[in-house]
Amino acid sequence: MLKTLLLVSFLVSSALANPAPLGSVRLGARNAAGQLDTLVTTKMKYTGPITPGGEDVELSGTAEDVYNQIVHLNPSYDPAAFGNNATDIAPPLSKRDKSGLICNIGRHAQVGRIWQGISYLKSLPGGGTCGIDAGPAHCVRISCSWDSGIFLCNDNPWPIAPNCAYLATYAEDIVLSCPYSDECQPGAAAFCNEFVNGQRFDTDNYNVIVGWSGC
Repeated sequence: MLKTLLLVSFLVSSALANPAPLGSVRLGARNAAGQLDTLVTTKMKYTGPITPGGEDVELSGTAEDVYNQIVHLNPSYDPAAFGNNATDIAPPLSKRDKSGLICNIGRHAQVGRIWQGISYLKSLPGGGTCGIDAGPAHCVRISCSWDSGIFLCNDNPWPIAPNCAYLATYAEDIVLSCPYSDECQPGAAAFCNEFVNGQRFDTDNYNVIVGWSGC
């Protein structure tokens, strides 16, 4: 099964689940995430309601962009009114849908910024989907701030639209499994930096990547 796999010499040793098969994207370890930016040729397409029980609308951009557009269109927007809970909206047998996870695939993102992106994804209406055009090896940024990005990559030859809040759980898996902390300067523990990068696969032939992105 075709996967958008970032190949580096140590992938096998860093695999935390089932090894991912050979993919269509072969990127160097030092610049993997930077090269990933070149695969982003379109924007994420959000489809879903912006008012409880309302009709679906179509918006585009990162989760941060879409959230701001929703608030502009609906100033009284409250995520809680949509029952936003990734565990409630995940597909049946969700644990079986996630097929593998690898770490250390390229340049790191800041953990704090990725958590912010995860929060934005979970703040979108519970029934909303994050769409991406047909692949293979096509990616969109679903979140990005301060050079820290979350990507959705599609290896299917047709468009897909997974649930936005459910995709957030893939990024969570990466943050919890692939953290890296740099050395703290003496007396400056508050300024220690935590970084992360990794890739989480799904049996439906798409994957989520966390890492550096130019934004």
